[in-house]
Amino acid sequence: MWFMYALSWLALLIQAAFVTLGIAAGLYYLAELIEEYTVATSRIIKYMIWFSTAVLVGLYLFEHFPGLMVGVGLFTNLVYFGLLQTFPFIMLTSPNFILSCGACLLHLLPVANPLCLLCFLVSWGECAAFHGATRRRCGIELLHEREEREAVWHSGHLLVH
Repeated sequence: MWFMYALSWLALLIQAAFVTLGIAAGLYYLAELIEEYTVATSRIIKYMIWFSTAVLVGLYLFEHFPGLMVGVGLFTNLVYFGLLQTFPFIMLTSPNFILSCGACLLHLLPVANPLCLLCFLVSWGECAAFHGATRRRCGIELLHEREEREAVWHSGHLLVH
């Protein structure tokens, strides 16, 4: 039985190597296309930023996402539009690039409440109880938790404590 177990791990490693090589080859091909067709690439990126802006506005209007979080996303999109002015040339020391990196990191943080920053800086396991208590004030509800509650509620199961 051990031989089959070892063989399955070997097969998994070989498959992972081939998948990684396939993804790398595809990304290399996309990089070549982007280098060859910079005007079309710039136009596609601009449309993607406009689409992202529309999604953010829709999330704010229809799903009542926190305004600060949506505002940071819109500011990030504005900075990305600034980066497109010199596309495909981007200087790593330009204010637009530094702002885009900072805005991207800021957008990843739960910006609705500064107390949530503690949960980001401290390991998630140690801070889970604190985060559970402040989640409602943060305006952040994890999607899978909401789906689990709805699945339990709609399936007729009783929660016994």
